[in-house]
Amino acid sequence: IINELKDSVLIGELTYEYNYELALLGYLNSKNQDYQLKHLLAAYKINPLNANLRALIVGTYERSIQNYNDSKSIIDESQIFIQSFDFFEDNDYYISIKLNCILDLAYKSYFYAELSKGDSYLKEFEVLLKKKEKLSPTANFVEKAYSQGASEYYKKGNYAKAKQLLKTGLIYAPNSFGLQQRLKQFN
Repeated sequence: IINELKDSVLIGELTYEYNYELALLGYLNSKNQDYQLKHLLAAYKINPLNANLRALIVGTYERSIQNYNDSKSIIDESQIFIQSFDFFEDNDYYISIKLNCILDLAYKSYFYAELSKGDSYLKEFEVLLKKKEKLSPTANFVEKAYSQGASEYYKKGNYAKAKQLLKTGLIYAPNSFGLQQRLKQFN
């Protein structure tokens, strides 16, 4: 039908609807990610501001990372969506996932006594959260990262840094029982 049409607006609308519907069906039928991305990209090129399309893109991303339990893999998988869809890097859902991944990487770095690497991840977390103040990180991730960092600095004899990490963690997770209890031990 498109080959017979001369109206470019109508051609664009039909192409968008065709690709959007195939991407949606692919999502609903759990088709592979390459299939879905191909149609999402085609629809996005025509109508990048469509809210339903953006929601489908975020849903496809969510499904693509659901089986990962490694923060590095989740961040790597995210790059596909960041490079493909210009709105994605500023999407609140993605940023929430990224914040938790950064906290997890900080925790693991501290766990392996890589203090400067852990500090670097916490700095990255704090800078990103400052840009998106309305977002709240997951309290469990905050507690794990800041507690582990405080524990490692405490073991090294740097009590001031340990105490400061606990206080900073409580800024982001004020109701964290674990952080509160550790901080009480300093008094």
